Amino acid sequence: MVSGPYRGVWLAAIVVALVAATLAALWHKGRPHGSLRPDRSRESVLPKGPIGGGAPAGAMPGLMGGPPGGGMPGGMMPEGPPGGAIAAECGSHLQRLARAINMYGVDYDDHLPLAQYWCDATYPYVLSKDLYCCPAKPEVPGYAFNRNLSGARTRDLDQSGFLVLLFDSSAGRMNAADTGQSLCRPPRHVTSNSFGDLAGHVIRPGNVEPSALRWR
Repeated sequence: MVSGPYRGVWLAAIVVALVAATLAALWHKGRPHGSLRPDRSRESVLPKGPIGGGAPAGAMPGLMGGPPGGGMPGGMMPEGPPGGAIAAECGSHLQRLARAINMYGVDYDDHLPLAQYWCDATYPYVLSKDLYCCPAKPEVPGYAFNRNLSGARTRDLDQSGFLVLLFDSSAGRMNAADTGQSLCRPPRHVTSNSFGDLAGHVIRPGNVEPSALRWR
């Protein structure tokens, strides 16, 4: 206990401290709960919208909330102009299949495969069923073999002009073969179908007269 001349100073300091503590308590009691500034760090930075990232009202289908992976509904693919990427990839498929048919001919005394088995005959040379499907419609086989060339001997073929070997077909099955009856209508690549010959050339008539296509 403090005694002597400092006793009064000590008591005055205690009184001041008690008064200050009381006033501070009363002031805080009258304020709304929280700090002087709202705590912005706790606010969500996620965009406002439906849970799961669905499209806000008025958004265009396909830009948000479309099928998983951003694909088009129903497995469709954009096709673009006849010279676009999908048509070019289709041409690559026809070239590789023509190469496989040529390789078959080398192994089988210069003969083309029988039309009704052409996919079975060429599969060992490509080892990919995807090549038999056009990229514009990848869920089903998309090409047919020119039936007039079934089992033909390549050295006997007149390959002047454009002798059709393979073409875009709507038959939708492996080993499809005819002489153009199953051509896609409307054309698969916007304005034209794709045709391949034995030499690996690919055309999409639009710039080519139909009479330039030969079937025998």
